[in-house]
Amino acid sequence: MFFNRFCCCSSFFFKMASAQDTIKMNTIHSIWDIPHKTAKQKWMWIHRSTAYIIVKERPTHSDTNYIKSYKKQLVVTLPLSTRFMRFELRDWAQLKYSPNSQYDLGISVNSKFASFLINTGATFFENDRGVKGKTDYRDYQFNFYGKARTTDVSLQVYRGFYVKNSGKYPAWDSSNVQPYSMRQDVQAVSFGYNMYYVLNYKKFSYRNSFAFTEQQLKSAGSPLFGGYWSLFTVTADSSLAGYYFGKSLSPTADIERFEWT
Repeated sequence: MFFNRFCCCSSFFFKMASAQDTIKMNTIHSIWDIPHKTAKQKWMWIHRSTAYIIVKERPTHSDTNYIKSYKKQLVVTLPLSTRFMRFELRDWAQLKYSPNSQYDLGISVNSKFASFLINTGATFFENDRGVKGKTDYRDYQFNFYGKARTTDVSLQVYRGFYVKNSGKYPAWDSSNVQPYSMRQDVQAVSFGYNMYYVLNYKKFSYRNSFAFTEQQLKSAGSPLFGGYWSLFTVTADSSLAGYYFGKSLSPTADIERFEWT
């Protein structure tokens, strides 16, 4: 899963309301039942059709004994979270590159169909930049929720890493008073795409845990079937092995592991 939510500061609920109109909605069964003969009616037809599509009752695909839906509500939360992207350069030895992680205040907007998360830039519990350097990043996450299918899309761009296991290399440990090698020139980009099918979607609510637009009334679970695709690239102004670690790594050393949330 792309995102770990540690705590939710507050939540706000907004109900979608239909505009008042002289037409009785219980007499309308499709948008073509809405009057559209006169010039005024044709002008109003666009607004009335849009309102009808939004507020009309739709058949439920879930067991209402297990799931309660808030499908006409928009849920906004302010999560305090931490995200990261780290990787390792390996052959017979390894270099562990990590960002200087911190806690950020984000804004998460969730509806019945989709949700997205952005960071506000307000940071908390920041790690020591003098020791681990500064990490600049852009981190976006989008989630799309269908009746039984869920799709996650993420884009992460991180610049500025430190070598977490610098002290294990004698060449670094004997020559530097700093505990870590800091590489402000290293930039990593990750793009991920996941898709899941919820087998027991009639009784198990995936939205309950991640979008908050449904409530799980009774305990239930479901197998998830799906797959993922990801793209990961790293660029730097000089060798990732660097001066102090180059003798411990072969020229064929490659990135063999990366992790992200």
